[in-house]
Amino acid sequence: MLGQEVASLVDGDRSAGYHQEMWDATRYSSGMYVYQLVATDERGAKQIALLEDRICVSAACHM
Repeated sequence: MLGQEVASLVDGDRSAGYHQEMWDATRYSSGMYVYQLVATDERGAKQIALLEDRICVSAACHM
């Protein structure tokens, strides 16, 4: 997949536990975006569909 980094929500270490971050996508175009989560020795990437004023992750859209 080709592309470039458009935002970094968290840079650095976090303590173990539940964390939540918000992405203000109002200045980004509609399209497919990929987000990556990294935890110690694990890494995962998933796709997000940004549709005008909604973000859709796994078929669930949020305003």
